[in-house]
Amino acid sequence: MADAGSGEIGVGAPAGSAWVAPMLGGAQWRAAVRRRGTLVSAEPGTTGVGGGMDVGEQPARDAATEDTARRYAVEPERMYDIALTNVVAGLAAMPVADRPAEWAERLLVALWNASVEIPDNPAFQGPDYFTYVRFQLPAPGQAFQANCLARQAERLVATTCGAAFFATQDATEPVYVLSVGTIESMLLYDDHRGDPIDLAEMAGRDVAGTETIPAGGQVMIGSPSRDFLTAAQARGLYRHLVDGWKVAEPRVALLITPQAVPTRNLVIQTMRENLPADEELVRMRCRMLSWYLPPSRSIVLRPEMMALSDMTPLAEYCTSGG
Repeated sequence: MADAGSGEIGVGAPAGSAWVAPMLGGAQWRAAVRRRGTLVSAEPGTTGVGGGMDVGEQPARDAATEDTARRYAVEPERMYDIALTNVVAGLAAMPVADRPAEWAERLLVALWNASVEIPDNPAFQGPDYFTYVRFQLPAPGQAFQANCLARQAERLVATTCGAAFFATQDATEPVYVLSVGTIESMLLYDDHRGDPIDLAEMAGRDVAGTETIPAGGQVMIGSPSRDFLTAAQARGLYRHLVDGWKVAEPRVALLITPQAVPTRNLVIQTMRENLPADEELVRMRCRMLSWYLPPSRSIVLRPEMMALSDMTPLAEYCTSGG
């Protein structure tokens, strides 16, 4: 256990953002969508026919209210559900100003198994520079190759791709965007919001972007478990830190701060003094790292009281097992 000294522990990445750069406008998304190209195989499912996309046209169950063991299970018998496609279409068509608080959860739960389309050349670089695969509602009344997010989720995580959902085949702005960390959170925890341990700590608290702990507060330093930092997350972070931050041999640690929320923080070896003076730029760079992690997870820069010898090479987490 160590003393936190002045209390500054670095810059935390805001949790829970659906996509890394929400300030980027529609024009930037449109340009990014036009640049899309082949990256991964869509592995389509069965051929289907697009429905009328009218929620009232057939009895359509709302997956968000179903009594099932897991909302985001990978179960073939639940995939390619055209009734859920109608639910998704209705939610996508809802004006932003009219969307209730639970709109995003209802959309994601329905979208997971809804029968949707993945076009040819579906992968593109978003305006935040991350790679996304395009999912879109099929054209009403036309045959299409059925696919769904549940079928592709594990592949997206393995290839470090996010998912961008579009309401129509020619739409240039997404209805919703999921980071790869959000998709893995759905697979691991059955919750798009993140790790239930973090969420329980954060419940009812305003913890967006926590950056400091009380001066003199006690902290504990250790190595992240492979449950806390998965191989897929480590691979994404490793490439980003090596290629983007120019860190030759990235190292990480687990910092437990009982006085802060969440208490568990993933520390990267870079210190604040080694980054640009512009605070907003530093926040954005840390926020981009959070794209690879569950939305509830916190990333902080290495505090002065932490030595490199206290940290573990990130490369050790990049393969499964160990």
